[in-house]
Amino acid sequence: WKFPDLQILGRDHLSQISRVDRVITSTGWASNLERLALKVGRSLGVPTVSYLDHWTHFLERFREGEEVLLPDEIWVGDEDAHALALKTFSGPKVRMVENCYFRDIVEEAAELSRKNRRTDHMEGPRILYACESISEHLSGASPPSQSQEIVEDRAIRKFLAWLKGEHHGRVPVIRIRQHPAESPAKYQPLIQELRAEFRIELSLGRTLVEDCVWSDWVVGVTSMALVVGLLSGKKAISCVPTNS
Repeated sequence: WKFPDLQILGRDHLSQISRVDRVITSTGWASNLERLALKVGRSLGVPTVSYLDHWTHFLERFREGEEVLLPDEIWVGDEDAHALALKTFSGPKVRMVENCYFRDIVEEAAELSRKNRRTDHMEGPRILYACESISEHLSGASPPSQSQEIVEDRAIRKFLAWLKGEHHGRVPVIRIRQHPAESPAKYQPLIQELRAEFRIELSLGRTLVEDCVWSDWVVGVTSMALVVGLLSGKKAISCVPTNS
């Protein structure tokens, strides 16, 4: 709704980059679409820009096989990312540019909080557990086998083992939010098993900001949902499982 004239094209239309004045990309790594756009833009002499909205694996986000495809400019939204980018990249110009997505999150969270004030304060803490598609990345984005799912299962179990000793009689409500790259059925067996001990559910049909506003804590490994939780005014906990 903010861009009513927006045209969404697939990778088959990358040749149309020759008709634009600038290429601006995100910096994900589950797809190589952004890197292909940079490569085409640079080959055509079109100025290229990439926005880094994270704080890890900066160089890896531009790696395509043995090649590193860098833009003319790198934009970041905060001082920490700016310092990291300056240390990582020597070629592209690094600029601070407001992260409009973060601004929208703050505004949306504030509006939802005004509309949905919590009244059941006797209930235990509401915990949003944000999953990450670690197994899918390790297996080349194919559906993980049961043995591969242990990465995410172990992370959730480790957190819940800690939680059992912390809630002091007020039973927490836990909402599991899947990563978009994960299969809808991935956590169903685990949730069914854990319901014997915990009030636990799968988030369905809600936006990430809605889930964060509902929660008291947002928990994950390194999920961007932790940042969205902080922007929504919630406590964010990074829970990294050990091998034990």
